[in-house]
Amino acid sequence: MTPNQCETARRLALGRVSDEIVSKEFGVDLSSEPAHTAKFLATAAAQRDAAAVEAALLLAFHFGFTAEHVPVLSQLVTLDWHTRHQDVAVALEELRAPESIQGLYEAASKTYRALPYLEADGGHSFARKCTWALARINTSEAWQKLELLSQSEDGQVQAYAQKRLGERTRKVRS
Repeated sequence: MTPNQCETARRLALGRVSDEIVSKEFGVDLSSEPAHTAKFLATAAAQRDAAAVEAALLLAFHFGFTAEHVPVLSQLVTLDWHTRHQDVAVALEELRAPESIQGLYEAASKTYRALPYLEADGGHSFARKCTWALARINTSEAWQKLELLSQSEDGQVQAYAQKRLGERTRKVRS
């Protein structure tokens, strides 16, 4: 993705350009073909281009996520060279794809104190988003991963997982 395309994606997110201008800039009608943003995201990830990852995510949040996004999002959730972890977790929560369970579990288990933008809370808000995504996936494997997280040595992660598990118990009783 070119710097100009990254800027166009940012301007779209701010409501400063139309879908038509974005489609012209990217050479594809993303309104009717949102899966193309998955290709942009995959290319950005392969090139380890953090700015392009951010731009591709902005496009995907605007035009919609598809099943084609799941593989690259599942990788990005655990990689430490970009700054969009929380957006990735939110996207995976929206997609509810069982293929993302392992990545979400690994991400929630990881300590992110080395990443400056997550260090304020040690990555706990990100871990919380990962537990939300696992609960929304709502498969036996996702609940097993939440059970494992509920035994984490990190008290915050443990509490988030226990809360998701408690909510599941309350829903089952209702």
